[in-house]
Amino acid sequence: MPQGSSATLTITELTTDSFADPVAFSVGGLPSGVTASFEPTAVSGTGQVILTLTANASASPGNYTITITATDTTLPGLSRSKPELVTVAASQTPAAFALTLGNPSVTSFPGGTAAVNVGQAFSDSFDHNVSLSIAGLADGVTASFSPTLINREAVSSLLTLSVGANVSPGTYTLTITGAEAATGFSKTIQLSLVVLPLTVASGALPGGWANQDVGQAASGGATAFSGGVFQLQSSGLGTAGDGSGEQFQFAFTGLEGDGTVTARVLAIANSSASQGIMIRAGLDPSAAFVLLALDNGMISLISRSSYGAQSAYVASVGGGVQLPLWLELIRQGNSFSVATSPDGSNWTPLTDSLGNPVSINVPMDSGVLAGLIDTGSADGSADTAAFDNVSVTSLGAGFALSASSNTVLTSPGAR
Repeated sequence: MPQGSSATLTITELTTDSFADPVAFSVGGLPSGVTASFEPTAVSGTGQVILTLTANASASPGNYTITITATDTTLPGLSRSKPELVTVAASQTPAAFALTLGNPSVTSFPGGTAAVNVGQAFSDSFDHNVSLSIAGLADGVTASFSPTLINREAVSSLLTLSVGANVSPGTYTLTITGAEAATGFSKTIQLSLVVLPLTVASGALPGGWANQDVGQAASGGATAFSGGVFQLQSSGLGTAGDGSGEQFQFAFTGLEGDGTVTARVLAIANSSASQGIMIRAGLDPSAAFVLLALDNGMISLISRSSYGAQSAYVASVGGGVQLPLWLELIRQGNSFSVATSPDGSNWTPLTDSLGNPVSINVPMDSGVLAGLIDTGSADGSADTAAFDNVSVTSLGAGFALSASSNTVLTSPGAR
């Protein structure tokens, strides 16, 4: 029998017609890591019992002689024994499953949450439940899996990390373990939790980039850049209306002609605020713009078709937005289209209620501004948002400006 498996042996007791005493069965000489059970544990007269031998994952491979003994329970001195050869074979279980992560790193702010899918890859012959656990959590960080078991039916589990408001910013290495109870076999995989500070102090940005509050928020916004990560902070009320009340923090660079803006949203601190990527005609609060944003739990395409016009929601989809999430905004002439992606490779266009990809026509000059925005919520509560893998590519100019990172960050209190 292989490690991590069981084998059965049928034992037949033969008696004379006059013998009817109960006979109990036992086994001796079991190697370490092998256990035995009998069903039934005793018989009276001629009958059969089933011996089940179970070798755990750590049982040493080899050939072993065990001794099966039948003892008369009425006359304990009367017994019979029989040797049996048992072979424990090396198991193939280590190749049975592996753990996978939707992302190798997640980001949050103090007081927020971060989530990642924990999946598995099973071999064809593996058909067991794998229980999940996590180690390495900092004080103030808690974790939950939903579901707690994965198998062929439930192929992944959503791990949610709740980051306490007092957790210090930094990078924490967590170890996720998947264990299969029947064999004792387990696999581990590591996840990085990056906690970012909630307070942002404007600092040096990549070459060609600048930042500014568009409109006048109650308190000034800020943009910081470090290690390929942009952090924007704002208490502005957003992009609603004709621009007279428009308020948000804008980190931007120039875009000449056709081009693409791409960014990955790592974490947000205020789920009622808006964060995203924008192309706009200028810094005037009434300027025309196109915005792809995470907006109060939705993914929304918002635009102002001309200077001073009312802004409008073009399309929205929502429910279950999981970070990190890639955003893409494409300009071709005056036509704009958008898409999202969980991994930066597989893109899904934003669609209307009929499932058709959405595009919008907004006239703008060849030279525009493109970049990242962050707003507060409608009640003026501030937000902090983190982005990486930021790229503004100008097809007309034949070059691109980018600020990329392969690290996903988190901060106490963020999502």
